[in-house]
Amino acid sequence: MPIEVTNCSDIAAEDLCAALNLAFSDYLVPLQMDVSAFKDFQVQRGFSAEHSFVARSGNEIAAFWLASTPLKDYGNRCYTLSTGTVPAHRRKGLIKTLFHMVSNACQADGASGLQHEVITTNNGAVAVYKAMGFRRARDLLVYKVPSESLSVSVPDGFEIRALTIGELPVLSDFFEDVQATPQNSRAAVGSQPVTTKLIGAFQRDGTLIGWGAIYQSGAVVQIAVRRDVRRQGVGTAIVIALAKAVDTEVLSFVNVDAEATTLTAFLTALGGEEVLRQYEMRLQF
Repeated sequence: MPIEVTNCSDIAAEDLCAALNLAFSDYLVPLQMDVSAFKDFQVQRGFSAEHSFVARSGNEIAAFWLASTPLKDYGNRCYTLSTGTVPAHRRKGLIKTLFHMVSNACQADGASGLQHEVITTNNGAVAVYKAMGFRRARDLLVYKVPSESLSVSVPDGFEIRALTIGELPVLSDFFEDVQATPQNSRAAVGSQPVTTKLIGAFQRDGTLIGWGAIYQSGAVVQIAVRRDVRRQGVGTAIVIALAKAVDTEVLSFVNVDAEATTLTAFLTALGGEEVLRQYEMRLQF
């Protein structure tokens, strides 16, 4: 049956979700999402139907490349949410075809390039992306922290409470050591105000000195503590409050920059374990 390539304007979330689950069913880290979680995934990562494409064989989605609009905070690159080919249609060059379609759509909208993450041990995928022109930009880590290992009292001099997205300060180096990936960006945090929990640490005069954001799934999106009050228990108190906010047994910290040694040391001290490593790869048009 001939392959038809279209953007995702007329593709239902249910169909994309089913294709994604099938494409990742035999991976090192199998991915299975229900439709509700997939829709959250689309919103959090900035899915754009006009910049995303599928290859279809009849009514079946054989392969997909899901992308965002150009992101100003990321050099005007489009972010790849996910790519995949279902097992029955692999080794047919479909991802390469979709790459060209996505690239053309993104370039037409003024994008400077593309970026995404790929598991470091997926040698085949890394080789394919390198052949397309992607280059490794940085290493990203995934940590798991069991909530049962967290135990600390709130230090004197500040309080921990919920806060709103509007209370967060303008992003600055005073709080943040590295730039978050798009899925952990301020835009991602604000995209799901109902299901994203925000916790802040405040001095007695009401000054915000740190915050954390967590999805209902237990994935910590952001954690930041003002530089001059670090190593005083503020970060640990925030993490404990995040775990309680979603009642989870394990916290996930996804896409932690390997160069953010202060954060990686903090997570290790909390009892965290590195469970996965990814490359952030970028392509300039």
